[in-house]
Amino acid sequence: MAKIVVVGLGYVGLTTALGLANLGHSVLGVDTDTEKLALLSRGQVPFYEEGVENLLKELVASNRVSFVQGLGSDIQEQAVYFLCVPTPIDAKLQTDMTYFDAAVSSVVNNACPGSILVVKSTVPIGTALALRSKLVERGIEVANNPEFLREGTALRDFESPSRIVVGARNSDTSAAVMSLYSTLKAPKLETTLNSAETIKYASNAYLALRVSFVNELATAAELVDADLEKVLDGVGLDERIGNLFLSPGPGWGGSCFPKDTQEYLTSLSRFGFIPETVNGAVESNLLHQNRIVDRARELVGGSFRNKKVAVWGLAFKANTDDTRDSPSLAIVGKIISEGATVCAYDPMVSELAVDGLKVANSLHEASEGANLIMVMTEWEEFKAVRPEGLIGVVADTKVFDTRRVINKETWRTHFSSVAILGES
Repeated sequence: MAKIVVVGLGYVGLTTALGLANLGHSVLGVDTDTEKLALLSRGQVPFYEEGVENLLKELVASNRVSFVQGLGSDIQEQAVYFLCVPTPIDAKLQTDMTYFDAAVSSVVNNACPGSILVVKSTVPIGTALALRSKLVERGIEVANNPEFLREGTALRDFESPSRIVVGARNSDTSAAVMSLYSTLKAPKLETTLNSAETIKYASNAYLALRVSFVNELATAAELVDADLEKVLDGVGLDERIGNLFLSPGPGWGGSCFPKDTQEYLTSLSRFGFIPETVNGAVESNLLHQNRIVDRARELVGGSFRNKKVAVWGLAFKANTDDTRDSPSLAIVGKIISEGATVCAYDPMVSELAVDGLKVANSLHEASEGANLIMVMTEWEEFKAVRPEGLIGVVADTKVFDTRRVINKETWRTHFSSVAILGES
């Protein structure tokens, strides 16, 4: 059993802390947010993530995990410190290392020689290697252990990972970190620090590229009148391609893809190289969102002015309450800027500070008087809606499903216009 300190208790940090504690390790969670710490100590989670709150309550009750505000002198000991703090992209499209640098300083001031600092935050390529050159003389080793947790299934992804990657300068360090996951059955890869960082960026960059391709394919299917479902089935049957991440939507977003693709481009540009496929995926994503807006505009008669749009879904995907860089919000912003009134509903988002956006408490409230319903997140709740129940609620019986989740035959029985992404 190892002594583990997890610094930063957001989606990644809390899941990591709970996952490691559940494996039998002694875990101390550290954050600077007093309100968040108070909630966690009571067994409550400040965000929605399936299964996390139940596990938190169990581990808190059994004293297998505890939480403190900041690293103090009373914590000075040899431990494995996981850095799980945010590394957002700033206005200059650079990775903001403010939180990361503060966390490193805190660890360095408290960790005893023999400790290992594990970078789990997604950081620019070369960060861990540069950090090690400063810390190794203090007797502190550095490893990079990228996270591959998907919001909505983060706990399951920790317990049944697709792979575990540990980068380090020497085999003793990588073996020590890898041993923390000894009971998990998954492919395990020990590599260099720079390689581990590159694996993280390359993975998200490729997935972003794949989603951009599928969204372009949806447009192509509309233009040539192809059956998109059959096309995707046929493409996915190729074992070299597979059927994962072949679902079109309003664009990709969230807390990882936008910032990680940008940092991947920025990191490599320092070496005079621009990966054009990834650059194209970023541009394609923006163009796709504009195409969504264009089609919605056509559905309401060519102009959003004095029109009301009901938006179903604000989170960037289902089973999370995360709206960071959500394609839904990007599209909502464009629609509002063109004069529309927008009322939205999301089962996990009760309020959101966006100029011109009203957040409703139900689908019916959001749809009241709407000239167009736009399905933007693939919540199960939306699949079960009976369209006949909306007659007399909406102003115009028009719907645009950007996630391909509603039953189009049923809706076309009751609505005058049912537009589905990928169909002409």
